[in-house]
Amino acid sequence: FNTIIFLVGDFGIGKTFFSKGLLGNILDYNYNISSSSFTKVNVFFLNDICFHHSDFYDFVSFEEVDAKLFSCLDKKKKFLLVEWGEKLLQKITPDLCIYIFLYTFTSRIVFIKSKHVDVLKLFL
Repeated sequence: FNTIIFLVGDFGIGKTFFSKGLLGNILDYNYNISSSSFTKVNVFFLNDICFHHSDFYDFVSFEEVDAKLFSCLDKKKKFLLVEWGEKLLQKITPDLCIYIFLYTFTSRIVFIKSKHVDVLKLFL
């Protein structure tokens, strides 16, 4: 994958909401961005880019992950967004790891950690 982003946070914290906003803006809302909780992987295409939106809450094994993540190897550019990505940290180092925490009932603190920048802190 060219870009790997992990989303980390408790149930109901806004991982899917964040995913919908990010992918919706990239894909210009040409797709119905829905939760990948039941399908486990949603795949979207834009020109020569393949976008994977995955949910690994009920992650079982790395063999299962390999089968899910490498389904569009023919595309030149591959973008992977994983909810519950902390379950893969033993095997995969993401380009970005986005941690979402509850700040107040209606707001969140978002920490973005990358390979190149230690931590970026946002209040949403």
